[in-house]
Amino acid sequence: MNRVQPLVYLAITEVPMRIALVSDAPIAALRRPLTDRLAGYRINPRYTVIEDGCEDFSAAAAHLHEVQPQVTLLYTELERLAPDLFQVSTLTAPVALRRRICEAAVQALCDRVGALRTGTGGTVLVADLPMPMNSPLGIQDTAVEMGLRACVARINQDVAKRIRRLPRVRVLSFSAVVQRAGSGATDLGMWNLGASRWTSAVFDGLAEELTRHLHAMLGRTRSVLVLEGDSVLWGGSAEELGATGIRLSTRDRTRQFVRVQEACLNLRRNGVRLAMATRTSREDVLDALTRHPEMRLRPSHFEHMEMRWEDKATMLRRIAETMDVEEDQIVYVDANRSECSWIRSTMPDVEVISFASPADLVETLTTHVCFETDRLFLEAEPPLTHLEPWTASNDNSGFVDGIEDYLQSLETRVTVGMANRFDLPRLLGAFQDVSVVELTGRALTENMAQMVAQNPRCQVWWVRLEDRFDEASVVGLAVFHRGETVWTLQHVLLSAHVMARGVDSAVISNIAEVAKNDGASAIEVHCKRRPEQQSIPGSSFEAMGLVRSGFSEDGLSYSLSLEGAKSCKLWRPTYVQCTTVGEEKLEEVAA
Repeated sequence: MNRVQPLVYLAITEVPMRIALVSDAPIAALRRPLTDRLAGYRINPRYTVIEDGCEDFSAAAAHLHEVQPQVTLLYTELERLAPDLFQVSTLTAPVALRRRICEAAVQALCDRVGALRTGTGGTVLVADLPMPMNSPLGIQDTAVEMGLRACVARINQDVAKRIRRLPRVRVLSFSAVVQRAGSGATDLGMWNLGASRWTSAVFDGLAEELTRHLHAMLGRTRSVLVLEGDSVLWGGSAEELGATGIRLSTRDRTRQFVRVQEACLNLRRNGVRLAMATRTSREDVLDALTRHPEMRLRPSHFEHMEMRWEDKATMLRRIAETMDVEEDQIVYVDANRSECSWIRSTMPDVEVISFASPADLVETLTTHVCFETDRLFLEAEPPLTHLEPWTASNDNSGFVDGIEDYLQSLETRVTVGMANRFDLPRLLGAFQDVSVVELTGRALTENMAQMVAQNPRCQVWWVRLEDRFDEASVVGLAVFHRGETVWTLQHVLLSAHVMARGVDSAVISNIAEVAKNDGASAIEVHCKRRPEQQSIPGSSFEAMGLVRSGFSEDGLSYSLSLEGAKSCKLWRPTYVQCTTVGEEKLEEVAA
């Protein structure tokens, strides 16, 4: 079936856009079809591709921090994320093993998302995992509890549940792309040539899906759908045939018109405003809409109806004026090709949809990119165009310089110092009425603080911050267990308003230098998931440069080597000045 391509006008200003493709498998082939599709919408992409060698996603995040893409696509292959699921011994083992593998895969994917979010201020699109064509168990995959396909469905569901409330993070339905491609999705020859089993049909579908997201993020959604009634919402002329004579039934081929009306109702429920422009008499149109038993649309569903003997362009201008919208917000649908040509020539800002059959129209209304909306998120997130450097230029300056200059202009100065461990309960009390973030996920209660303070190996650090807007104040604390060779970070509390400014990384870097000078060989962090949390903390430490060292059912462990050539280099923000001082009394710290 030939799909109706949307008509795009030169009135749309070309928008440069930085796009990052991050993958643990070959993904560069996506650039050509994506560029071709975006060209139709006057979007000029500039790519950063990180593929294959991105096991260390903190390194990828650091690179993205330099490039600052507006959109980052994260693509992960299940075979690399959870290879054990493709073994018969795993699929026939106790179900608890597969649950743990799925949880580890979900956490690994969420950690990658967290690492990428720290490296870019743009939107992260996470491609879900497609359903495998075949299982090692063959047709017996459904005979076991949590077979391969069930595991994939569970991973996708859990990932979507964890990230759906994160700002500027979306799930891209790559599984739907592969499903539409069907048997033509994979090709062994492609795997032999480029280590990617996906055919060009899959990359074309992925480019289409990604374009839908980008178009909506740019705020280009059209909000008004104007329809002709005859031959669009029903078959025949309501004026000639009357309300009972028009062709509209669920029992014959005219059910396609019923589907058109149902598609219009779904668009209306999604925020699209409906209007009608027809030369059919008002009485006949209202009679058909109210009396026909199979009619889905009613007069109340239309915000405005133009029903008079006038040219359609005049009707559309009156609709735009009455509904208080610009002409570039209107989509017009008509079965008469001469009417469509007239609107295109006289109102170039109006998007015109012509169609060969009602079935074509249903598909167009359901999949048309101009009806895709990001409005569920835009209440808290303005469209991508709100940052001028993103759309004003396509050189290496712009957004990167804007973010760096802004953070530099804050003149953030952080001081880290040791506190008497017996002051920990009083220091914790300073954060009772402040919104704080516990980076390790381990709740530090008042009773626990008193117990920790009794440990002679306990080491308490306070964090004080001042910038051009706020005077010096205590914004955080860190609690270490000081071992002979390993320092264990037990708690890190930071005020929520200083997050995403690199303060956490600057603090840990300075304390790591003290630990190294004290003879420590490593710093370890054990992150724990609280019962009320859906995700396990840890992405902040991974973004700093710590290496994941362990995994358990309730958390993750990270380590930072401090020994010579093995030592890890933490990311240190240039726009945060951090100094370390000796032990001070709590009264002096507060002052």
